[in-house]
Amino acid sequence: MSGSYIIEDFPSQHWFPQMKAYAREFMDRMKAHGVNCVRIDDRRLNRIIHYYYAYMMEYKQRTYGSGAKDENIDHHKIIALYIKAILVSEPFICDSNSGKTTRYGLLANEYFCIAFTEFVFKSWEKDNALKNLCIDDNEQRWLLILLHQYRKFPASLNVISLSQLIYYVEKCFFK
Repeated sequence: MSGSYIIEDFPSQHWFPQMKAYAREFMDRMKAHGVNCVRIDDRRLNRIIHYYYAYMMEYKQRTYGSGAKDENIDHHKIIALYIKAILVSEPFICDSNSGKTTRYGLLANEYFCIAFTEFVFKSWEKDNALKNLCIDDNEQRWLLILLHQYRKFPASLNVISLSQLIYYVEKCFFK
């Protein structure tokens, strides 16, 4: 991502304040489970919206051409774009000097992407509020591996492919 992006009013930006609050809740849950090696970098957390906007505009321009600004994208692509922005921003930092480092600490950004996806699923429709993401350990392991690869190589993250995977996760594991 190069240059500076001016964030205009765009419909999917309303998820950002909710995501920031949810990141704090996620952090509290990690600490409650004994994962004390992770902290949130507020500067990186605030960069997510800038990355999101840049990736959204890039995706829309590549997909829709000159009329991109006026086109809407579906919720699955919105989640995919936020995931890419989270993985690039890496708002959760694992401090290996703070004692015991766990896989939850090392993969905090990836775990947050899954938790944020569930949060958005629950927020879409009133009927979803009581549902949960019931993904088995093996499927979650492979999803974390994929997200980790995207974090290491963000240019390889294809928004359409990831949004299709998110759709699959929603249909198969959100009950």
